[in-house]
Amino acid sequence: FHETVYRPTAAAVAERPERMEAILRTTFVGPRIESDELSAEADRILRRAVGDEYGEPYPYSDAYAELLRALDARPYLDGGIRNDAGVLTDRKGMIRYGDDYYERELRLSGGD
Repeated sequence: FHETVYRPTAAAVAERPERMEAILRTTFVGPRIESDELSAEADRILRRAVGDEYGEPYPYSDAYAELLRALDARPYLDGGIRNDAGVLTDRKGMIRYGDDYYERELRLSGGD
């Protein structure tokens, strides 16, 4: 028998903290939305969801559909997400809205 030999290796990723922060943001942060990109109603929905959760039955309001598009969640727009092959019905991730970062979760509840 031969004993397993473990050899540590390392590769430089960034030479400055600012560069590392940029890499992490690019890796972990999904949609980036400027605060003036959303209508007042879509902004209201997003802010309400930050403090609590928000949901609408299909067909969605124009403001909710606008928010789903901004969150890069177009597959949710047709109301048939459960029938779309390869599309996850629960999505988690991070977004940047204005200068703030938020965890986001899109999840289906009820229905078939």
